[in-house]
Amino acid sequence: MKTKPEEKIFAQNKLKTVVLFAVALAFVALGIWMFVAVDSRPKMPSAFIKGTALTAIVFFGLAAVLIFIQFFDDKPALILNEKGIYNNTNFTANQTIPWNEIIEIETAQIKRSFILLVYVAEPNNYIQEKKGFKKVLMQLNHKTYSTPLSITTQNIKCTFNELTADLQNWLEWAKDQREKA
Repeated sequence: MKTKPEEKIFAQNKLKTVVLFAVALAFVALGIWMFVAVDSRPKMPSAFIKGTALTAIVFFGLAAVLIFIQFFDDKPALILNEKGIYNNTNFTANQTIPWNEIIEIETAQIKRSFILLVYVAEPNNYIQEKKGFKKVLMQLNHKTYSTPLSITTQNIKCTFNELTADLQNWLEWAKDQREKA
């Protein structure tokens, strides 16, 4: 019989949040510069450059707004306890995923960043709970990774190995509880 692990509360890494915000603002500034500077360079295809600049301004501007909001969120990034995984690591999260609904957790790597993909028995239930832009993002995540639920690890105050070890302990405990029931 597996003993119940201790509750783990992972805080947000505010320093990384500030760095991400600065990077997003830098790309917005670069987009503005591209949009303004293209007219002074007659040999450049201005429609393409302006389109690229506007895309950068909108995408990174939206990212900057979301990161700014996240900076002032004082809730923990992640909590692991007997109820499940409370996930507040990304814009679409802010919910508890009960252990009995989790089928598997896999690691995905995008460049040098890791995300944890949480596969559940009824993914559409989580998508239907959301509205608007959050729902669209969860649908895209589900289409891309076959799950709407993910844990973004870059803004959690812990190492990736520590997080995955704690998750594994809780998953084993939850599996043991299901087998006893």
